[in-house]
Amino acid sequence: MPEAKSTSKKPATKKSSNVSAKPKDKTTKVTVKTASESAKSKTTSGKNASKSASAKATSKSGANSKSSPKLTDVKPAKKSTSAKSSSKTSQSKSTSTAAKKPTAQKSTAKKPTTKKSGKSIDSFTIPADRSKTTAGNTEMDWGDLEKRVEDYDVDEFALDKPKKSTKSSKAETKKSKNTKLDSKPRKVFQIIGGILSLILLVSSAILGAMVVGINLLPNTYLLPALAILGVIAIGFSVLMIHRRVKPAIKIPFFLLSIIFSAVYIFGISYLDKTFDFFDSLKGQDYLTESYYVVVEKDSDYQEIHDLRGKTIATYDESQDIYQEALKKLQALIKVEFKTVDSISALAASLSNHEADAVLISAVHQEVLDDLTEENEDSFSSTTRVLYTIEVRVDTADSIGDINVNISTEPFTVFISGIDAYGDMSNMQRGRSDVNMLATVNPTTHEVLLTSIPRDYYVQLHGTTGYRDKLTHAGIYGVQMSMQTLEDLLDIDIDYYLKVNFSTVVSLVDTIGGIDVYSDQQFVPWTNRNITIPKGNVHMDGAMALAFARERKSYATGDRHRVQNQQDVISAIIKKVSGSTVILTKYAEILDNLANCLTTNIGKNEISSLVKMQLQSMPSWQIGQYSLNGSDSHNYTYSMGQQLLYVMEPNQETVKTAHDNIMGIIEGKPLSELTLTEK
Repeated sequence: MPEAKSTSKKPATKKSSNVSAKPKDKTTKVTVKTASESAKSKTTSGKNASKSASAKATSKSGANSKSSPKLTDVKPAKKSTSAKSSSKTSQSKSTSTAAKKPTAQKSTAKKPTTKKSGKSIDSFTIPADRSKTTAGNTEMDWGDLEKRVEDYDVDEFALDKPKKSTKSSKAETKKSKNTKLDSKPRKVFQIIGGILSLILLVSSAILGAMVVGINLLPNTYLLPALAILGVIAIGFSVLMIHRRVKPAIKIPFFLLSIIFSAVYIFGISYLDKTFDFFDSLKGQDYLTESYYVVVEKDSDYQEIHDLRGKTIATYDESQDIYQEALKKLQALIKVEFKTVDSISALAASLSNHEADAVLISAVHQEVLDDLTEENEDSFSSTTRVLYTIEVRVDTADSIGDINVNISTEPFTVFISGIDAYGDMSNMQRGRSDVNMLATVNPTTHEVLLTSIPRDYYVQLHGTTGYRDKLTHAGIYGVQMSMQTLEDLLDIDIDYYLKVNFSTVVSLVDTIGGIDVYSDQQFVPWTNRNITIPKGNVHMDGAMALAFARERKSYATGDRHRVQNQQDVISAIIKKVSGSTVILTKYAEILDNLANCLTTNIGKNEISSLVKMQLQSMPSWQIGQYSLNGSDSHNYTYSMGQQLLYVMEPNQETVKTAHDNIMGIIEGKPLSELTLTEK
């Protein structure tokens, strides 16, 4: 035993000198050898006997422990001065510890590991006897080795890596080629996604702005609609342009974005038509009229200057527009004017040669033509127009300011039907064949239609002398008709709506016809090409118009015509409000109505009424009442000394009409009112 100790101390001194010299070499790599490899190295090397004896002694002392891997050419990590001093202390401790073999045998094996920069190196099994061992030809202190392993930085040294096989390198090359090929379609998909995202975002923004601007949706629908537009636009755009989203996922969103964009563009076109329609709804803040200088058909006058110094007969309408026409004629030529008291007197002055020419408005010329008896020549057929004067004057709002919230407060609308076809912009004055009041209560959802016969003999507002037919009030403008009815019924009328024959035909055809009950079969005198049967009849536009104009086929004449007109209007209201036709035919309805009606109902009023309807979708109840009277003939304000058929008002029906209208305004149900029985 003493001899073994002497042999072990001598190599320990050599080990200390070798270890202290090693750190100077910074290019040394770390290699790990197993015990079997180390043994082979010892057998073939043939080293001196003292080293073999030392190795045997070490092997015997660690007989009970597992064989440990050996390190050769260990490169130490960079150390500070304190680290070097601790290394020397470790060496001295190792020398003293080597003498205490029993204590070393009790210690268990330790496997130090190290992790630097996220990487790990191989672990080493430290024998139970740490007194000393050999690493190659060098005796190593295991305490010092542990410290070196802990400070070892893997990132600074390249560890030996196994060479890749030929098969794996080919697979990686193929994968690299596929990645390059995949990058091209990804770029194409990204470009397509960018274009579709731009279209979707722009169409969503325009649609949202128009929806807000049109102001037709209640907030309960408007806010969710805007939120949905925003979520779809932003969400789809992110998915379509994001690089990490796979093409297989993008394709469905491409298709959906195309569909949504198409729907948005379609909605934009609908709203654009709505804006155009609102722009076309202009009240009569001005009047335009054509005035004609008319001579006899066989007269020698060929141009306006031929009448210089001659006599021209005129009818004083007490209207600003007439005064403007007179001024223009006086500025053009010097003539003498002869004023007559009626329209019929104009025609008589020309035919009796009391005047060389007459100044007459286009609307008055139509009145003279319509009053011609069946076997007589009309005024237009026996005369010719020598000169035309176009007149336009601004009209003061004689109706006054309207302060009605039609979504919550009752209101009354005067519905005037003009006996003409075509663009309403050229028909601001004319006889009104349909004279109806629609009183609406938005709270009770009830509508009362009150009809007044066209030949009702009434005092025109602001006139004295003869009364006139209600239809003639339209000759002087819609304001005259409204004010005359206010005087008759002692009510306030808030709005007017003027339509003509073209309006009825186009509207009924657009909504797909209406269903109306006819109490008898007849051939209308205004359209001899159709026959209206008895019973429930599905009518197109032409048949509905003929039905509304018919009076000669009925024993009660104009009274029955009024009833037919109410039936047609009620059928239109029910068809539009009680079906999806307003959605499916929306654009067509607006196109057909754009130039076929005029009204002073503003965009804001219409918007509030539509909002109310969409908010609660109520069903409306419609009641009807017609004024009555007795047949008569009398002179009129407009036609002077010419007897015409008129209807003398029945004052009891006038009072009933007043009570009914006030009842609707006060919120009474239709069941408590006196209505016309059908």
